[in-house]
Amino acid sequence: MRQKRYSSDLTDSQWKTIKPYFQADRRRRHDLRRDILDAILLSPKTGCQWRMLPGEFAPWQTVYYYFRRWREEGRLQCLLSALRRTVRREEGREGEPSALVSDCQSVSTSRAGGIASYDAYKNVKGRKRHLAVDTEGLPWNVLACAAGDHESR
Repeated sequence: MRQKRYSSDLTDSQWKTIKPYFQADRRRRHDLRRDILDAILLSPKTGCQWRMLPGEFAPWQTVYYYFRRWREEGRLQCLLSALRRTVRREEGREGEPSALVSDCQSVSTSRAGGIASYDAYKNVKGRKRHLAVDTEGLPWNVLACAAGDHESR
């Protein structure tokens, strides 16, 4: 059991809400919540690379294995959809939005960031990210593509 707590760690009520989406009953070498899921949540919050995860968590290879597996199964997307619907209902809205707002932004990449394309309209060499949110500000879809791609994508 790790001693250090991080701001990205799940609370007991949060874990209770999402536990049905995971097989948490079988024995594992590493605790699914504390060692795996909390590590997965730490990475996007802090920008921590998989190989740089703090030693209190499971080995990075194990954490990354679970992340890839759940992503490929669609489990993470299913979980996010269920949580969005729950938040919307708590706000007194329908589970599914009637409208979404989309926007895109061209951002430059570092020289080591791989092949970058050029957005002539915005004069940026890099990537373009598209985001669709509902009126509550909850993200519904995110897409990253080459900066030179047209925005109607």
